[in-house]
Amino acid sequence: MTLGYLHVGASEHGVHRYGALLAQAARGHLEGDVQEAKLTFSGTAQDAGRIDAALNALAEADVLHVQYEPAVWGGSAAAQNVTHFVRHVQSPYVVTVHDARDGYGVAARLKRLWAARNAAQSSRKGTGSAEKNTSGGYAGTAPWTAGYASMRRAWQFWHLERSNAQATRQMMHGAAAALVCTAPEQQRLAAVSGTTPLAVIPHFVEARALPDATAARAALGLADAEPVVTVLGFIHRQKGHDRVLRALPHLPDTAQLLFVGAPSDGEGRFASELRVDAEALGVAERMRITGYVDETTLNRYLAATDVAVCPFREAAASGSLSTWIAAGRPLVVSDLPLFAPYQAAAPEAVRIVADAENGAAWADAIRDQHATLAAGVGSVGALRNLQTRLALPTIIQRHMRWYTRAAPAS
Repeated sequence: MTLGYLHVGASEHGVHRYGALLAQAARGHLEGDVQEAKLTFSGTAQDAGRIDAALNALAEADVLHVQYEPAVWGGSAAAQNVTHFVRHVQSPYVVTVHDARDGYGVAARLKRLWAARNAAQSSRKGTGSAEKNTSGGYAGTAPWTAGYASMRRAWQFWHLERSNAQATRQMMHGAAAALVCTAPEQQRLAAVSGTTPLAVIPHFVEARALPDATAARAALGLADAEPVVTVLGFIHRQKGHDRVLRALPHLPDTAQLLFVGAPSDGEGRFASELRVDAEALGVAERMRITGYVDETTLNRYLAATDVAVCPFREAAASGSLSTWIAAGRPLVVSDLPLFAPYQAAAPEAVRIVADAENGAAWADAIRDQHATLAAGVGSVGALRNLQTRLALPTIIQRHMRWYTRAAPAS
């Protein structure tokens, strides 16, 4: 059997890396050949040709594995791009759906639009709020201008969600099988999967060789920081970076908060708000936004971290969570269904914060996890057990079973 992997999006994007690591693992578990092709979208009429070129590169594959996530498939053009893909793909394909939405109908999209509005307001409350006027704009901005901008963002959000709903249905209906990483995602997609089999395969944990923690801290200018608290991944309002920022004044003066990643497209304003709020809280010198980092630098930040934080407002699967498990760092997370199985499997290593908008609650959990790490209690062993259960060689075998089912009968 020849497997084809279509890697969509920029090479540093988590969805692209997810597929590339699966392809790498498949080479060690398959007697046949593994082919790979990359696909990025430009937002122009040339994108149809890019899809055709990628499919031509994989023409000899018996089965394709495709990753779907709306942003990497073109955002507002995702439905158009997926339609072209489904019409022109010749081989049966298995799709992994990332970031499944909580419902795809009109009512669910309206609910998410309202939640996005509330999240934006929540992140602007308190710290730095004096910089904003009553219309939600910055001081000095005319209220009607701020209102217009809010309406424009709402329309963009609605259009993106509508395109994603159409694209998700099309991608799943054309697939031989659809895969997700968590049970909540499976439940979310059940209504739009049609007759396509829909299965859960947990997000794998990749093996990581981290440098010495002391050396990593010295190289990053963190030698005197304690604890080092890190949020990993793209900076986006739904990731909840502002929640952890509000915890920083409640932590020791030696604490350093790291946001390791760059702003998502369209989220530069949120990153600016984080900087403004850090100034208002008097902790600007203890917060660092790194921007994009390469693998070597990423491993240094992972090694330097004492406590990892996943303060998400919404998530159905998380590559950064798997990276933290691979790094063996204790976790503090928000109260989402995604995290419940991990907390049940490793209660010493995963601490859930129920009062997610309370900075002091995050600070308490971070202090507790740091103390647990310092005392050498339980968390390291619990994380090692998770690493073993979710190791990439184990997870690729589960994918292989679905590839075999999807392959044409010989």
